[in-house]
Amino acid sequence: MTILGQKLWKTMPANYPAADLPQVDFTLVQSITDSATGSTTSTNIATLTIKNWDGLPVEDGAFHFGIAYTGANVVTVADDGSLKIEPAPGNDNAQPLPKYNENGDRYTYTLKETSITLLNGTDSTDSTKVYLDPVINTYLVENSYRSIQGALSVKKFLELPTDENGEPTAYPAVQFTLDRRYIKNGGTPSGWEEDVQTVTWTSEKVKAAYEANSGSTLLEQVLKFENLDYYAPNGSRWEYRIREVTDGWLGGYEITAVAGNADSTDVIDTIYKAEGILAADDAITLNKDEGRGGTADDVAVAASFYNKPDNTRETVTLEFDKVWNDFGDAFDTRPDELTLTVQRQAHTQAGQDNAIPPQTVDFKLYNIAVEEDDDGD
Repeated sequence: MTILGQKLWKTMPANYPAADLPQVDFTLVQSITDSATGSTTSTNIATLTIKNWDGLPVEDGAFHFGIAYTGANVVTVADDGSLKIEPAPGNDNAQPLPKYNENGDRYTYTLKETSITLLNGTDSTDSTKVYLDPVINTYLVENSYRSIQGALSVKKFLELPTDENGEPTAYPAVQFTLDRRYIKNGGTPSGWEEDVQTVTWTSEKVKAAYEANSGSTLLEQVLKFENLDYYAPNGSRWEYRIREVTDGWLGGYEITAVAGNADSTDVIDTIYKAEGILAADDAITLNKDEGRGGTADDVAVAASFYNKPDNTRETVTLEFDKVWNDFGDAFDTRPDELTLTVQRQAHTQAGQDNAIPPQTVDFKLYNIAVEEDDDGD
């Protein structure tokens, strides 16, 4: 007889590849109850080790496997896509699983998950740090991914824009996003999984920080990313990357950044690049209770960022036509001069309610050039 089982990996990261799942060892227990005495005898009759889940048949998210022989088994996929079960190499005494004993009593078989081996973990990476205990319903084995967790923080220095009197003209919000990747079973880095978590220093809180900062326009804030998975499903450490959101948020600002906890803006002198700042392994602080509790009281700062208004401001050119429909000023009604007024405004940052209303631009801040057509109109 053949025991057909199913393996369901639950709560996995989106699109996590089967090739990077951990190794699982199964044991099949054979039991027989003596009809005369009522006593039950159980024996570990067969084993199965699955190192690579990629390619095994999948139905409703569950991988299919089977055990058909005594001793060690191996499963592969036949040319037609069906499951193929054979004795493992070296299992020369393999016999098909019996359904009855010599007395005609029927055997019962119980499937156990013996161990999970994290193929890309370290010796200290116990599978209980990555997965909850398996739940087995007959021959359906469920494993829920539940890594221990930690937190990291990012420090932000923000220089507010000011007018000629040194008063802030805006309270820009700041947003950071976190990406992650892991080392695949083959030893190479995975692609980045982007935007796994986002934190925002809102415009309202930036303004409150200024009001509490004794009038200084240089503000400092630490933002936390919490409940971050420590291990990937294959046991390798997640590597995290911190990016500051700039598109639609911080036009006209110079951004510098540095890994680690900067004490002042003087040491934050590297121009920020869009690919972000990698967090060092020790920059992720484990949660309380060995990673199963709440956020630790003291969370390491993984990176520091400094934003200040750019000394070289980006400019725009406004072009328009003024057309006189007065028959070439035939009635001498054309005025001797025109007064032009330029206004500007800024839309709110996403979700911040910090729009800048229309305001007249000081004429000293721009130049006007006029080109007159040959016909004078």
